[in-house]
Amino acid sequence: MIKITNLRKRFGDNEVLSGVNLIIEKGITLVIIGRSGCGKSVLLKHIIGLLKPDEGEIFIEGQDITKMDEKGIYAIRKKFGFLFQGAALFDSMDVEENIGLALKENTEMKQDEIRSIVSEKLEMVGLPNIHKMKPADLSGGMKKRVSLARSLATNPEYILYDEPTTGLDPVMSDQIDDLIRDLSQKLKVTSIVVTHDIFSVYDVADQVAMMHEGKIYFHGTPKELTETSDQLIRDFLNRTDKRI
Repeated sequence: MIKITNLRKRFGDNEVLSGVNLIIEKGITLVIIGRSGCGKSVLLKHIIGLLKPDEGEIFIEGQDITKMDEKGIYAIRKKFGFLFQGAALFDSMDVEENIGLALKENTEMKQDEIRSIVSEKLEMVGLPNIHKMKPADLSGGMKKRVSLARSLATNPEYILYDEPTTGLDPVMSDQIDDLIRDLSQKLKVTSIVVTHDIFSVYDVADQVAMMHEGKIYFHGTPKELTETSDQLIRDFLNRTDKRI
Protein backbone atom coordinates (compact mmCIF):
# COMPACT_ATOMS: atom_id res chain seq x y z
CA MET A 1 0.00 0.00 0.00
CA ILE A 2 1.05 3.59 -0.69
CA LYS A 3 -0.05 6.23 1.82
CA ILE A 4 0.52 9.93 1.13
CA THR A 5 -0.04 12.40 3.97
CA ASN A 6 -0.16 16.21 3.76
CA LEU A 7 2.28 16.35 0.84
CA ARG A 8 3.39 19.86 -0.10
CA LYS A 9 5.77 21.08 -2.80
CA ARG A 10 6.57 24.60 -3.90
CA PHE A 11 8.59 25.78 -6.90
CA GLY A 12 9.45 29.41 -6.23
CA ASP A 13 6.19 31.23 -5.53
CA ASN A 14 4.08 28.45 -7.02
CA GLU A 15 2.77 25.85 -4.55
CA VAL A 16 2.04 22.88 -6.81
CA LEU A 17 1.10 20.40 -4.08
CA SER A 18 -0.94 21.96 -1.29
CA GLY A 19 -1.49 19.11 1.14
CA VAL A 20 -2.14 15.91 -0.82
CA ASN A 21 -3.68 13.05 1.15
CA LEU A 22 -4.16 9.77 -0.68
CA ILE A 23 -4.18 6.02 -0.02
CA ILE A 24 -3.46 3.68 -2.94
CA GLU A 25 -4.38 0.10 -2.18
CA LYS A 26 -2.17 -2.72 -3.40
CA GLY A 27 -3.15 -4.37 -6.66
CA ILE A 28 -5.55 -1.68 -7.95
CA THR A 29 -5.34 0.65 -10.93
CA LEU A 30 -5.73 4.26 -9.79
CA VAL A 31 -6.21 6.92 -12.46
CA ILE A 32 -5.32 10.50 -11.53
CA ILE A 33 -7.10 13.26 -13.46
CA GLY A 34 -7.26 17.04 -13.26
CA ARG A 35 -6.52 20.22 -15.18
CA SER A 36 -3.05 20.93 -16.57
CA GLY A 37 -0.72 22.26 -13.90
CA CYS A 38 -2.69 20.83 -10.97
CA GLY A 39 0.26 18.69 -9.83
CA LYS A 40 -0.46 15.23 -11.25
CA SER A 41 2.97 14.53 -12.74
CA VAL A 42 4.71 16.21 -9.79
CA LEU A 43 2.88 13.81 -7.48
CA LEU A 44 4.09 10.82 -9.53
CA LYS A 45 7.69 12.03 -9.28
CA HIS A 46 7.36 12.26 -5.50
CA ILE A 47 6.02 8.70 -5.27
CA ILE A 48 9.08 7.35 -7.06
CA GLY A 49 11.47 9.58 -5.13
CA LEU A 50 12.55 11.79 -8.04
CA LEU A 51 11.42 14.85 -6.07
CA LYS A 52 11.57 15.60 -2.33
CA PRO A 53 8.54 17.28 -0.72
CA ASP A 54 8.75 20.43 1.34
CA GLU A 55 6.40 18.82 3.85
CA GLY A 56 4.51 15.58 4.27
CA GLU A 57 5.12 11.85 4.17
CA ILE A 58 5.00 9.08 1.57
CA PHE A 59 4.75 5.57 2.98
CA ILE A 60 5.47 2.70 0.60
CA GLU A 61 4.80 -0.66 2.25
CA GLY A 62 5.17 1.05 5.63
CA GLN A 63 8.43 2.86 4.86
CA ASP A 64 8.50 6.67 4.70
CA ILE A 65 10.63 7.43 1.64
CA THR A 66 10.77 11.15 2.48
CA LYS A 67 13.10 10.25 5.37
CA MET A 68 15.35 7.96 3.34
CA ASP A 69 18.80 8.63 1.98
CA GLU A 70 19.63 8.01 -1.68
CA LYS A 71 20.58 4.38 -1.03
CA GLY A 72 17.22 3.66 0.61
CA ILE A 73 15.25 5.41 -2.13
CA TYR A 74 17.19 3.51 -4.78
CA ALA A 75 16.23 0.20 -3.14
CA ILE A 76 12.54 1.19 -3.05
CA ARG A 77 12.70 2.47 -6.63
CA LYS A 78 13.58 -1.03 -7.83
CA LYS A 79 10.00 -1.99 -7.02
CA PHE A 80 8.72 0.53 -9.61
CA GLY A 81 8.40 0.72 -13.35
CA PHE A 82 7.84 4.17 -14.88
CA LEU A 83 6.37 4.92 -18.30
CA PHE A 84 7.39 8.48 -19.15
CA GLN A 85 5.13 10.75 -21.17
CA GLY A 86 7.52 10.93 -24.11
CA ALA A 87 8.65 7.27 -23.84
CA ALA A 88 12.22 8.49 -23.04
CA LEU A 89 14.00 5.88 -25.15
CA PHE A 90 17.70 6.30 -25.90
CA ASP A 91 18.01 7.06 -29.62
CA SER A 92 21.54 5.62 -29.87
CA MET A 93 20.40 2.23 -28.57
CA ASP A 94 18.27 -0.36 -30.30
CA VAL A 95 15.11 -1.77 -28.72
CA GLU A 96 16.88 -4.68 -27.04
CA GLU A 97 19.51 -2.40 -25.50
CA ASN A 98 16.86 0.05 -24.24
CA ILE A 99 14.78 -2.65 -22.57
CA GLY A 100 17.74 -4.53 -21.11
CA LEU A 101 19.64 -1.48 -19.83
CA ALA A 102 18.53 -1.71 -16.18
CA LEU A 103 19.31 -5.43 -16.10
CA LYS A 104 22.74 -4.88 -17.60
CA GLU A 105 23.61 -2.06 -15.19
CA ASN A 106 22.12 -3.47 -11.98
CA THR A 107 22.38 -7.25 -12.16
CA GLU A 108 24.95 -9.96 -12.84
CA MET A 109 22.84 -11.44 -15.65
CA LYS A 110 24.55 -12.73 -18.77
CA GLN A 111 23.58 -11.33 -22.15
CA ASP A 112 21.64 -14.45 -23.10
CA GLU A 113 19.52 -14.13 -19.97
CA ILE A 114 18.86 -10.46 -20.65
CA ARG A 115 17.92 -11.20 -24.25
CA SER A 116 15.45 -13.84 -23.06
CA ILE A 117 13.77 -11.34 -20.69
CA VAL A 118 13.67 -8.71 -23.44
CA SER A 119 11.91 -11.17 -25.72
CA GLU A 120 9.42 -12.08 -22.99
CA LYS A 121 8.55 -8.43 -22.29
CA LEU A 122 8.23 -7.58 -25.98
CA GLU A 123 5.78 -10.46 -26.33
CA MET A 124 3.80 -9.04 -23.41
CA VAL A 125 3.36 -5.69 -25.15
CA GLY A 126 2.61 -7.26 -28.54
CA LEU A 127 5.87 -6.38 -30.29
CA PRO A 128 7.86 -9.57 -30.92
CA ASN A 129 10.94 -9.61 -33.13
CA ILE A 130 11.78 -5.90 -33.16
CA HIS A 131 14.91 -6.25 -31.00
CA LYS A 132 17.30 -4.54 -33.42
CA MET A 133 15.08 -1.63 -34.47
CA LYS A 134 16.04 1.88 -33.39
CA PRO A 135 13.58 4.29 -31.73
CA ALA A 136 13.65 6.50 -34.84
CA ASP A 137 12.09 3.63 -36.83
CA LEU A 138 9.16 3.18 -34.41
CA SER A 139 5.72 4.80 -34.46
CA GLY A 140 4.52 6.74 -31.43
CA GLY A 141 2.47 3.82 -30.22
CA MET A 142 5.37 1.40 -30.66
CA LYS A 143 7.65 3.69 -28.65
CA LYS A 144 5.15 3.69 -25.80
CA ARG A 145 4.99 -0.11 -25.89
CA VAL A 146 8.78 -0.47 -25.92
CA SER A 147 9.00 1.95 -23.00
CA LEU A 148 6.43 -0.14 -21.18
CA ALA A 149 8.41 -3.32 -21.93
CA ARG A 150 11.46 -1.59 -20.44
CA SER A 151 9.52 -0.74 -17.28
CA LEU A 152 8.45 -4.40 -17.01
CA ALA A 153 11.96 -5.81 -17.40
CA THR A 154 12.70 -5.74 -13.67
CA ASN A 155 9.33 -7.30 -12.72
CA PRO A 156 8.09 -4.27 -10.75
CA GLU A 157 5.39 -4.36 -8.11
CA TYR A 158 4.18 -0.89 -9.09
CA ILE A 159 3.91 0.73 -12.53
CA LEU A 160 3.50 4.50 -12.92
CA TYR A 161 2.15 5.83 -16.22
CA ASP A 162 2.56 9.53 -17.06
CA GLU A 163 0.09 10.43 -19.84
CA PRO A 164 0.43 7.06 -21.61
CA THR A 165 -1.94 7.93 -24.49
CA THR A 166 -0.83 11.52 -25.16
CA GLY A 167 -0.12 12.10 -28.86
CA LEU A 168 -1.72 8.83 -29.98
CA ASP A 169 -4.73 8.39 -32.24
CA PRO A 170 -7.93 6.95 -30.68
CA VAL A 171 -7.30 3.41 -31.94
CA MET A 172 -3.77 3.29 -30.55
CA SER A 173 -4.96 4.92 -27.31
CA ASP A 174 -7.49 2.12 -26.89
CA GLN A 175 -4.75 -0.45 -27.47
CA ILE A 176 -2.54 1.12 -24.80
CA ASP A 177 -5.50 1.17 -22.38
CA ASP A 178 -6.16 -2.51 -23.12
CA LEU A 179 -2.52 -3.25 -22.42
CA ILE A 180 -2.55 -1.39 -19.09
CA ARG A 181 -5.66 -3.27 -18.00
CA ASP A 182 -4.37 -6.68 -19.15
CA LEU A 183 -0.98 -6.25 -17.48
CA SER A 184 -2.61 -5.15 -14.24
CA GLN A 185 -4.78 -8.26 -14.21
CA LYS A 186 -2.09 -10.73 -15.31
CA LEU A 187 0.81 -9.40 -13.23
CA LYS A 188 -1.22 -8.26 -10.18
CA VAL A 189 0.74 -5.01 -10.07
CA THR A 190 -0.40 -1.73 -8.57
CA SER A 191 -0.84 0.79 -11.40
CA ILE A 192 -1.04 4.58 -11.13
CA VAL A 193 -2.06 6.33 -14.35
CA VAL A 194 -1.95 10.11 -14.89
CA THR A 195 -4.07 11.07 -17.88
CA HIS A 196 -6.15 13.75 -19.59
CA ASP A 197 -8.04 11.08 -21.55
CA ILE A 198 -11.39 10.60 -19.84
CA PHE A 199 -12.02 7.45 -21.90
CA SER A 200 -8.96 5.91 -20.23
CA VAL A 201 -10.60 6.45 -16.85
CA TYR A 202 -13.54 4.27 -17.79
CA ASP A 203 -11.34 1.72 -19.60
CA VAL A 204 -8.73 1.00 -16.94
CA ALA A 205 -9.56 2.52 -13.53
CA ASP A 206 -10.58 0.68 -10.39
CA GLN A 207 -10.42 4.02 -8.58
CA VAL A 208 -10.15 7.65 -9.68
CA ALA A 209 -8.49 10.58 -7.91
CA MET A 210 -9.16 14.08 -9.21
CA MET A 211 -6.67 16.80 -8.29
CA HIS A 212 -7.67 20.43 -7.98
CA GLU A 213 -5.54 23.32 -6.73
CA GLY A 214 -2.82 20.97 -5.51
CA LYS A 215 -5.07 18.69 -3.48
CA ILE A 216 -7.12 15.52 -3.94
CA TYR A 217 -10.58 16.89 -4.63
CA PHE A 218 -12.30 13.57 -5.36
CA HIS A 219 -11.39 9.93 -4.72
CA GLY A 220 -13.78 7.14 -5.65
CA THR A 221 -14.85 4.70 -8.35
CA PRO A 222 -15.45 5.62 -12.00
CA LYS A 223 -19.18 5.08 -11.37
CA GLU A 224 -19.12 7.52 -8.47
CA LEU A 225 -17.25 10.03 -10.62
CA THR A 226 -19.82 9.76 -13.41
CA GLU A 227 -22.80 10.04 -11.08
CA THR A 228 -21.56 12.91 -8.91
CA SER A 229 -23.56 16.14 -8.79
CA ASP A 230 -20.49 18.19 -7.84
CA GLN A 231 -20.44 21.10 -10.27
CA LEU A 232 -16.65 21.43 -10.49
CA ILE A 233 -16.32 17.76 -11.45
CA ARG A 234 -19.28 17.96 -13.87
CA ASP A 235 -17.71 21.00 -15.58
CA PHE A 236 -14.37 19.20 -15.88
CA LEU A 237 -15.94 16.07 -17.38
CA ASN A 238 -18.09 18.07 -19.79
CA ARG A 239 -15.15 20.15 -21.03
CA THR A 240 -13.04 17.02 -21.49
CA ASP A 241 -15.80 15.28 -23.45
CA LYS A 242 -16.16 18.27 -25.76
CA ARG A 243 -12.43 18.39 -26.48
CA ILE A 244 -12.50 14.69 -27.40
